[in-house]
Formats: sequence, structure tokens, C-alpha cells
Amino acid sequence: VIAARFEGVELAIRVEDERGKVPLNQVGERTAAALARAAGLDDAQDLRIAADSLLDWVDDDGEPRLFGAEAAHYRRSATPPRNGPMLSVDELGSVRGWTRAMVERVRPFVTVHFGNGGFDLRNARPEAIGVMQGGEVAGFDEIVRARAAAGQREAIDTTAPLDLSGRALSIRAEARARR
Repeated sequence: VIAARFEGVELAIRVEDERGKVPLNQVGERTAAALARAAGLDDAQDLRIAADSLLDWVDDDGEPRLFGAEAAHYRRSATPPRNGPMLSVDELGSVRGWTRAMVERVRPFVTVHFGNGGFDLRNARPEAIGVMQGGEVAGFDEIVRARAAAGQREAIDTTAPLDLSGRALSIRAEARARR
């Protein structure tokens, strides 16, 4: 995070590597279920509905999974299933079993702009690591172990040049004026 002041306005600018987030368009069964858990679901049936419906939304066929939903389920809604990649994180709120509140819980650590390459632990939030490992939100010790297993150092070397070429990034800026 870069913090600055400009003409009495406090600025906070954050650059995030999208490869440190859960790629909504590439989730599998285990990851979809872990994401639904991270979004706040704990009831087994609700969890399966949300996970299977997410998988049905992004797959390219019209066949619903056991607890999923395809076009027939969405006939009354204005938004049919995409049967392809999501275009925004907000689209997750149109998927059967997903509420706006659930989308807001996962928004900080999911993406539809993953880019090339695989998931990168170096810039991932604990929630993303937990989901990508198919389990609960990772604690600090678990993150350190996962990063060490991936051959990464425990501490970030801020003196080494950071190569972001070819990576999908999001830039978020907040401005607060003092009253």
C-alpha cells in the first residue's frame, strides 16, 4: 500500500497481483466447495448447491450437476447462466446459492482476471491460500509452511526487483478528504 497526501486529501493506493487470488473461472469441485465455505456457508446442502451451481455457471455445457443449476433453473431470472468465463466478480451474485453478502466476503481474494501462469502464494491473502488448498482459511503458520514448500522465503525481499511483466494486476485507490 502506498500512502500519500495531495492537497489535503489522504490517498491509499494498493496494487494487487491477480495471480494471488482465487480464479473464479478455473475452480474445480474442491476449490468451489472451499470458496463457498469461505463465503460463510456451513450447511452441507447449501454448500453443495453453491459449489455445484458455480461450476455449472462457468462450464461450457448445459448439463446440471447433482446440486447445480443450468438454464432451466434461471428461466425466471433476467440472467441466464453464462456457460463460460465470468466477466466480473459481481456476476457471482447471480449464481444459485450465492448472495450479495457472500460475494462481498470473498471479493478481496477472488478474481476473473487471473492472467497467465499458476496461483502465486507470494502475494496471496490467507483466505485465498486456504481456498486454493481446498480447506479452511490458512493461519500464519500454515502460510509460512506453504510458502516454504513452494521454495519461497519467509520474508519478502524488498530489495530485489519485482518483475510484474505479463501479470494481471488490479489497482485500487481510495481518497479521503478531511472535513
